[in-house]
Amino acid sequence: MLSFNFIRAYDLMAASSRWYLSCCLVAYLSAAKPVEVLVDATGQFEPGGVGPELQVVPASLVAQEMMEGLECPVSDQVALGTACQCGGTKCEKSSFCYALEEDGTPSCEEISRQDPSLLDLYGITKNGPADGKDAGAINGRELKFYKKSANSGLRFFYSDNFRVHSSHSASRWELKIDGATCPSGKMAQDLHVQPGMNPHRINGFGFHCKGVGKGDHKVTVHVGPTPGYESAGRHDAYTGHGWGKNAAWHLEAQEIPADYQLYHFKSGAGGDGRSSGVVNGRTLKFKKLYKDSRLRLFYSDNLRTYSGSYASCRWTIRVDGQACKSGNIAGDVYVHPHDNPHRPRSFAGYCDDVSVGEHTVDVFIGTTPGYSYCGGWTGWHPSGGGAHYLLEAEEIPNPSSYPMLHYKMAHTSDGRDAGALAHYQLSFELKKNKETSLRLFLTENLRAYSSQYGCTCT
Repeated sequence: MLSFNFIRAYDLMAASSRWYLSCCLVAYLSAAKPVEVLVDATGQFEPGGVGPELQVVPASLVAQEMMEGLECPVSDQVALGTACQCGGTKCEKSSFCYALEEDGTPSCEEISRQDPSLLDLYGITKNGPADGKDAGAINGRELKFYKKSANSGLRFFYSDNFRVHSSHSASRWELKIDGATCPSGKMAQDLHVQPGMNPHRINGFGFHCKGVGKGDHKVTVHVGPTPGYESAGRHDAYTGHGWGKNAAWHLEAQEIPADYQLYHFKSGAGGDGRSSGVVNGRTLKFKKLYKDSRLRLFYSDNLRTYSGSYASCRWTIRVDGQACKSGNIAGDVYVHPHDNPHRPRSFAGYCDDVSVGEHTVDVFIGTTPGYSYCGGWTGWHPSGGGAHYLLEAEEIPNPSSYPMLHYKMAHTSDGRDAGALAHYQLSFELKKNKETSLRLFLTENLRAYSSQYGCTCT
């Protein structure tokens, strides 16, 4: 539930470099003459087991030779290779392939610029199926990806329709990699309800994971009872929603290189019951590198407001103790009397005019203007790893030199029940590259209400 709306269209390069190499490797091997070799139980070549017509070459050298025969992809923003040809020349180890000239001619340059659109991103968006299981892997929610480096981090985002139903019940949804919990900490979120509630609600949340090795992987979504709610009838979960054409869900994974200097994050677990002040743990320190760039700030956490009357809390992402000057980035959670909605929530926004140098981003909770009480709680349930929070600050190049990102951020509302939302429109030029995909992202405070019976809006 958010106090502002934010729409983003992002032109993303496909993660295709490995696929291209694989195609080349298959073609390379398919032209080879079949040869019989002998190996021992450990996979090593036995003496005399390799015929004179076969030269054994380490796979790493084969891959290096093949890369050296390929042309580097080039950009005016990002260093894209040292082991490939740059306009017919192999760059030295300290140089990278760029196309800085107006005619696009590539050359080796001893500079280090980076472009967020060219980080490897894998994503999937589908409608359904809905899944009513209370424990286990959710049907259809899986994404395969390839990780290039063992030292890089992984950034995940997952959105879906979630529900828990019964008396004082709670369920936990967790992202697992290759069927296991993330090595650096559980990527999980909880949803808690009061008696009689049946809230099919859309939510999205982010995670960051480190310690995953290089290679092919698969991320899946699993549901189970929140620790302490394992007894029968206290974790009646449902994932997805709708009849006929189901509500959409989205799952994505992005690899962040260890030396990538434009992305900063703080993640973890832990609760804070304050209703005013800086939330414990939700503080991020970083250095901004470019004067003309803007900051994309993202926050995902488990947020709750509670009171015996009508109440509302506001969580604000601040830079150096102040709300963003180009537009306040905040989210509100409003409740009816005695509602107690511990639920995952996330919001994002852009902040301009932040100077070069050291900065601190934090999350501040307070009472929403116009209300007399908050009753806030941030994070939830420390047992079993606790609900995961993620706070990000990402530096985005100046839009005048970076035409692949378009966004609109405003503080407005619309009470209509049907039709196009007039203030929620974003216009932009056609995609710049045929090999890219569009990433569409919307955050807003949404509500469906009826005093007579349950109702649903799409």
